[in-house]
Amino acid sequence: SSLLVSKNGLATNFLALSGTTVYLPFVEGGYVISGVQTVSVSDPSKPTVLGAYEVNGPSYAHIAVDGTTVYATSYKGMDIIDASVPSSPSLLGTFRYNGARGNGGDVNGVTVNNGFAYIITTSTTNTSLCIVDVHHPQSPTLFTTLEDLPCEGTETVTSIAMHGTTVYYSCEGTFGIIDIKDASSPSPQLLGEYTAQVFDFIVDGNTVYLASYAQLLVLDVSTPSSPQLVGSHFIPYAFQGIHGYYN
Repeated sequence: SSLLVSKNGLATNFLALSGTTVYLPFVEGGYVISGVQTVSVSDPSKPTVLGAYEVNGPSYAHIAVDGTTVYATSYKGMDIIDASVPSSPSLLGTFRYNGARGNGGDVNGVTVNNGFAYIITTSTTNTSLCIVDVHHPQSPTLFTTLEDLPCEGTETVTSIAMHGTTVYYSCEGTFGIIDIKDASSPSPQLLGEYTAQVFDFIVDGNTVYLASYAQLLVLDVSTPSSPQLVGSHFIPYAFQGIHGYYN
């Protein structure tokens, strides 16, 4: 097998690493087949494809991994995949969301913590945080939602992350901060937002680094209700991803 991430010129939006296995969404054949590949990087000089879960449907845009369980989202919803046998990942369960107003909506970014999946859904009228109980991945259930999130621009969610009891998300025109209060029984509340064109971000304590088209923006979020720009750096070309490593 070969890596399919860039076949036909189509690239993945996100990938995830657990141990020495990388999980990455792929598409091939002009979006006819898509799915998630499992790739061993135990020898970093020779990444090896172990297996793949394939679907005849929409490509996955965002994925998260908890142990050997993969959470993959597309515009149809979220699929939960068992990758405990990397050579033959299999579907465990699915989650579909019809929207608080019954108008559906794309399921976008996903992160997982303490038996709950946090996903952002968008439609033409609403952007929501959906918290899904995945303690039993074969039958995920909606736990609660936070509706009418700020999401300027195209309403395309670009990234989501969780640190402690705080969820951070970005759209192409907004960076938002949400407090869930209790990780064992989440009760989400919007804390603050910052308006910028954001493609990706990383969080380091009270500092957030935003990939904002041709700029690196540095925010101080020590007061979540009022994020402050404390620095910026011009990049002479557009970039849409950012990653950091801290000792």
